[in-house]
Amino acid sequence: MTTQALDDKWLARRTEWIERVTRLVDEVEQWATAENWAVYRDTKPIKERATGDYEVPTLRMRSPRGELFLTPVALHVLGADGRVDLEAWPTMNRVKLVGSPDGWQIITDSNVPLRQPWNRNTFVQLARDLQG
Repeated sequence: MTTQALDDKWLARRTEWIERVTRLVDEVEQWATAENWAVYRDTKPIKERATGDYEVPTLRMRSPRGELFLTPVALHVLGADGRVDLEAWPTMNRVKLVGSPDGWQIITDSNVPLRQPWNRNTFVQLARDLQG
């Protein structure tokens, strides 16, 4: 494979990752808004060796129990096709959303998979549980 073909492959992969993260942030924003939580969007720069520098959207949500942060970590992570963290403040509890062929999988901080589908009900319950 030529260097250009390899570069094109990584750029295409990066583009697909940014699109997946954007869809996730859009989805969570809709769910949080439906719960009447204040929602603030921002961007985060990420630097990765294989895919270069890029920006992804982030989300901060304010519920009656505290704040939640949806923050992409990286495309290139061990054992997954990308990782996004969902973290609560002030508890600092967190779950990891990792990319898989079946969509987003929820992993606890102790690396135990939470065998629940990623959907609005799961998100709302997780948000409440994370906030204590």
